[in-house]
Amino acid sequence: EIQDKEKESNVLVKMALAYKMNGQFAQSLDYYLYNLQLSEEMNSDRKVCSALRFLAKLYEENGSLEMAGTYLRRALEVSGKIEDVRVLASNLTGLGVINMKQEKFRKSLSHLHQALGIQEKTASSDQRVTANILQKIGSCYLNLDQLDSATFFLDKAHTICENFRAETTHIETLLTLAQVSEREGNLEQAISHAEEGLNIASVAGVKNLHSQTAETLYRLYKKKDNSPKALAYLELHKSLQDSLFNKENTRALAQMEARHKFAQEKQQLSFEQEQKLNEEKNAQKAMWIALIVAILVILAFAWYYYQKQKANRILVDLNTEVNEQKRKLEEMDNLKSR
Repeated sequence: EIQDKEKESNVLVKMALAYKMNGQFAQSLDYYLYNLQLSEEMNSDRKVCSALRFLAKLYEENGSLEMAGTYLRRALEVSGKIEDVRVLASNLTGLGVINMKQEKFRKSLSHLHQALGIQEKTASSDQRVTANILQKIGSCYLNLDQLDSATFFLDKAHTICENFRAETTHIETLLTLAQVSEREGNLEQAISHAEEGLNIASVAGVKNLHSQTAETLYRLYKKKDNSPKALAYLELHKSLQDSLFNKENTRALAQMEARHKFAQEKQQLSFEQEQKLNEEKNAQKAMWIALIVAILVILAFAWYYYQKQKANRILVDLNTEVNEQKRKLEEMDNLKSR
């Protein structure tokens, strides 16, 4: 039964993801909520925590940050029951990101520093995850205008990214370092960081960040009154934006194919659920029939026993009456003989 529920849960998550990719928030939410209910029935803390994270991510991507935070806090409570501390660190990081988006930077730092502490104490921790947390912490300090602290954590993230394949975090770190340098008035250093990020994004093919770094370089060169380079990066930014738009169109076609595939899985799941429901109904019907037959048998035995007892009482009464009459006849005979 547990295996059946796990299979059903996996299908529900896939269907929810397909609806989310298609922008159908309500349908995706229904399947994620059903997955949460199923995970709770399975009594698996890890599955429940994962289901709550899916819901939090869905709300976050749709801009409902309060609801995202609510589900992440629930996930955080459940993750305390799981032995894997990496799950706890992941939930703390998630809450930190939500707080960042809500511009609650000090609250965000509290969660992120807790997550960083767990990561640094865990020998098997993924250094790329550590770098991501460091980048988020640096970004919070930048928003609080604590530039020295921002630089400290961003430099640590940069060092890790240079030693491990973490292109996205590396580019985000360099973009944040460029912002720090720009705020300090060091445009040369800001350009250096942004250009390094641009090169990594170009090689890695991370087009959204490639576009973002190009836009940053356009702004920085414009500040330096270097119009030719500013124009070149503006054109690159627009070209990448057009490419991203075409990619979105291609993705939309892939989503249509995915919807068809998951509709088939949904139909199969519905058939299996209906079959299982019919089996349960038949089992209940058989149980009721067996119970009724048992009651009838008990009633038949009770009736038989009652009738037998009644017949025995009648026979006893008759025997008593016969014996009484016999006794009276004997008394009369005795009187006559005298």
